[in-house]
Amino acid sequence: MARVEVSVDFGTTINEGGYDVAVTEVTCGRCGHKTESYGDSQRSVDRCKVLLNRQCPLGQQNFYVE
Repeated sequence: MARVEVSVDFGTTINEGGYDVAVTEVTCGRCGHKTESYGDSQRSVDRCKVLLNRQCPLGQQNFYVE
């Protein structure tokens, strides 16, 4: 398991109900894969990092750090 740095971006998107909601996007520093989660708290960032671990297109299980 390698330590991989990620970049974190915050923004807004329109949900299914047509409302603007906060969204967090985390990008893998190694392969560029992105995950997204609603909200802009540390919990949203942590969720995105877990999703990166589960969805790695290279099949690796990395430890993602900011």
